Amino acid sequence: MLYACRNCGGNVVYDPRRKKLVCPYCDSEESQERKMGEDMNVCPSCNGRLKLGTYTSATKCPYCGNYVIQEQRMQGDYEPQLIIPFQIAKSDVWELIAKEVEDRKYVPASFLDEKNLKMIEGSYVPFWTYDYDVHYEYEAIGRKIRTWTKGRSLFTETSEYRVVREMDMEFELIPADASRAMPNDVMDLIEPYTYADLQDFDMKYISGFLSEYYNDNAMMFEPRAASRTKKDAKAIVENSVQGYTLVTPMKERPQLVRKQIRYALFPVWIYRYRYGSKEYPLYVNGQTGKVVGEIPFDYGKAYKQGALWGLLFFVLSCLGLKAMGIPVWLSVLPLLVIGLGIMFVFALLASMTKKGKKTVNATTYVDGGNSKLLRQEDSFIRTYVTEHNIKKYKNLLKTLT
Repeated sequence: MLYACRNCGGNVVYDPRRKKLVCPYCDSEESQERKMGEDMNVCPSCNGRLKLGTYTSATKCPYCGNYVIQEQRMQGDYEPQLIIPFQIAKSDVWELIAKEVEDRKYVPASFLDEKNLKMIEGSYVPFWTYDYDVHYEYEAIGRKIRTWTKGRSLFTETSEYRVVREMDMEFELIPADASRAMPNDVMDLIEPYTYADLQDFDMKYISGFLSEYYNDNAMMFEPRAASRTKKDAKAIVENSVQGYTLVTPMKERPQLVRKQIRYALFPVWIYRYRYGSKEYPLYVNGQTGKVVGEIPFDYGKAYKQGALWGLLFFVLSCLGLKAMGIPVWLSVLPLLVIGLGIMFVFALLASMTKKGKKTVNATTYVDGGNSKLLRQEDSFIRTYVTEHNIKKYKNLLKTLT
């Protein structure tokens, strides 16, 4: 099935800027009508053979370029409950990528060639989302430490406390991507998605993009969601422990109760650039514009610039030798070797500055208002003082460092 324009017959697609279905040919809005096909493997527009993967739910016809929705793969058990529609248009994605590499000198020239704009495709990635109630019991030893000196001695006073926290927390829509084709580390880094744009599923948002349905049932992907929920719950509990120099956890007991599972689609723009024999996919969050991926490094550019520095060294050295009355021809070979060495060292140092995947802190999917502190105890245990000779203490520190 595809959405065809009732005015001109063109393929009507969702426009992230206008927030409407738009015909790119006659520029009409909301002029769509459903055009059905008899065979899911055949384009309803040109009858060309579609290339469908096992989990493909929306694709682009390789012959006419129209976007075809596999309606039967978005119904019944395969129908998403929620969707975050694309908020960023393809032209904006190109600007985001250009901004990402603007301070990198050694990016291949063709990386930002506008003819590659057609290589960028928007895709809806399937996610299972999980709602949890979490009860967290936490015990630790908190230490308040102060030091002072007297004469040749360093004194350390340590006061120990038994720290107890018990909290209830609510987590909603903890995501775990359900696509085996998308790298987990990339999907973790491309987050967070903000749920202000979350909508009930409507098939109109799919037109103009690729999509796939979940690759397995929700139970198979839940361990990732449960793990990040425990991690975020721990961070919230630890944040409630304040005023100590050092905190040593003694007991941690998170209990998760799953309340609800929902199937959702989240937007990602993908730019697949091939340089040499390697593909460098770049991923852009289709809602926030966050860019994740590895930027290719052009060693040819680096060698050329290194060669210029090596040539400059060679010329200046020759002029210096001539000025001192030393025969230049006696030193040509050593100077050439040094110049080549400068070129290779420059390229090596330049390559060490290239950046790979971005890293971010783990996303917390809980609102502070959804956590409730049930128990808070900070019970004094003991205080003890230790004495150290300052000179010996300094020598010990030097040894350790």
